Parts: sequence; structure tokens; C-alpha cells
Amino acid sequence: MAGPLDTTCWNYTVGNWGVDDGIGEMVSLAGTTWTITIDPVPYYSTAPNGPVTGPEIQRMALIFRDETGTLTGFGDDGNTIYLDLSTGVAEPYNSDGSPFFGITTGISAGVNSLSDNKLGVINSPNPLLTNTVFTYKVVGNSNINLSIFDNAGRLVNTLINEEQTIGTHYYNWVGDDKNGNLLSSGIYFYSLSSNTENIKGKLIIVR
Repeated sequence: MAGPLDTTCWNYTVGNWGVDDGIGEMVSLAGTTWTITIDPVPYYSTAPNGPVTGPEIQRMALIFRDETGTLTGFGDDGNTIYLDLSTGVAEPYNSDGSPFFGITTGISAGVNSLSDNKLGVINSPNPLLTNTVFTYKVVGNSNINLSIFDNAGRLVNTLINEEQTIGTHYYNWVGDDKNGNLLSSGIYFYSLSSNTENIKGKLIIVR
């Protein structure tokens, strides 16, 4: 479901409860770790009352189940898991407001979360399995630098370092270093900078 922060109003529901229809299917990483990537606008546009246009999606409600529909996954308090997208940085929490640690923070909130008046960036999917796409907004012609650092703060690759024009840009990255070698599994950081701003974020690589 997706809707504003008012918990009494949910505007879109995707999928059929108890039906293994492949909608919202998760991918196993290893053991008990699973991943799913949702770009809210196209995803919720598949709802019967879609497409999603106009109002910004501010909140998502998530309930997980197994393929038979017999096991249901809720938050730590046994209730629906909410994902607050109103800040532009997705914040997962339980219905009682406590943090929910089963979701990777920094999950993509969709292109519509990027501010119109400042440099902004998201990457999806995160964790990176084979590739991830950086989506970023340039608000004025500027030199743009997008670089990747390892967990020790060492530069491992510079993806972009050039003058770019105003607008939304995309960069598809396969998780390689400056020599074209695929990086190993682990936590990495990215830095997106313009002439006046700098944004840092975290991403995970799973091989």
C-alpha cells in the first residue's frame, strides 16, 4: 500500500493477498537474507486505481509472506512495517515508531523523492547483485564527480568526473574498480559532488 503519512488514508494496493502471483517477489541473497527493490511510482502504478501521478508518495506499508501465504512477516511489534519516504531518505520503522532492522536503510525512494532545488542522488538496487543504477539530479550546469570508496575510505573508482547540464542523469554501475575488476562483497560508500554541494551515501555489494 502507498499513501500519505495519514495512516487512515491508503491510496494504492498492489498484489493479491494469499495469491502467489509473482508481484513483489523477493530474491534470496543467502541464508535468511532476502532483498527486494521497489521504485514506488511504476510499482504502484500497477494498482487498479493507478497510474500514480500528481501527489508525492510519502509512505509505504509492507507486510511479507511466504509463497504459500501461510507465514506472514510483520515488524518487531507484530504489526505492519512502514517506510517513510517524506524526507527523501527512506526510514523504516514499526507501527510503534521503533526502528525496524530487517530493512536496509537507504533503500531507494524513487526519482520523485529528489528535490527540485538541490543536488540529489539515489541508487537502485541496493544491495548490488550484478549492477546498480545511480539516478541523480543536477540543478545547474556544474562539474559532477561520482566516486566510490571502500569501507576504509580508500578511493576504488571514479565513475563520473565531467561537466554536466541541468536535469536528471543516470549511471549504470556493475560494481567494478578503476581497473575493471569486480569488487568483492562488502560495504562501500559513494560521493556525488557538484561545484557547490556534496552528497555521501552507503551501498552494499553482494556477490
